[in-house]
Amino acid sequence: YRKFRPRKNLKHRASFAGYFPAEAPIYSCIVVITDPKAHGIYGSEVALPVFREIADKCFRSEVALQAAINDAPKPMYTKRKFPGPDAGNRTEIEFLLDKLNVPFEPSTNRSWSITQSENDTLHVYGRSLPEDQVPNITGMGLRDALYILENKGLTVVVEGAGKVVRQSLIPGTRIKGQTIKLTLR
Repeated sequence: YRKFRPRKNLKHRASFAGYFPAEAPIYSCIVVITDPKAHGIYGSEVALPVFREIADKCFRSEVALQAAINDAPKPMYTKRKFPGPDAGNRTEIEFLLDKLNVPFEPSTNRSWSITQSENDTLHVYGRSLPEDQVPNITGMGLRDALYILENKGLTVVVEGAGKVVRQSLIPGTRIKGQTIKLTLR
């Protein structure tokens, strides 16, 4: 029986081999580090970080390796896939729909509007804002709702974030400087 004694001159070699990109490999690479001085002696500790850095630099430098995020065909819209009612400034809504390439039918020239889907078409309808009455502001963002209500002399209390889903004063109520509470989601 002989006792094992490690040699003093023993040098380690850490290695890692791999290919990338994983889905459709184009490159393969082997990294071998002789006598690693820091971070361990195993390939996963020493050679793998070097392999990862090489792969990352290849991905950054070659545009052909990057998948386009808009490669999929455009979705077909159905009534259930249209966004819910959205209300606000007509020109802003139409600008956004146009920029997003969402087909729509403009049906108003009023300043404030609401979107509504019918069959397979998105319509932009006008929304009336009576001068001395509380308007219906459901579906609006907070910015537009505050602008309209505060310009009509109402004090606004807000709860939540997102779009207005409920308002405490019934649309059509005469304005007398009341406080209106808006619930947003």
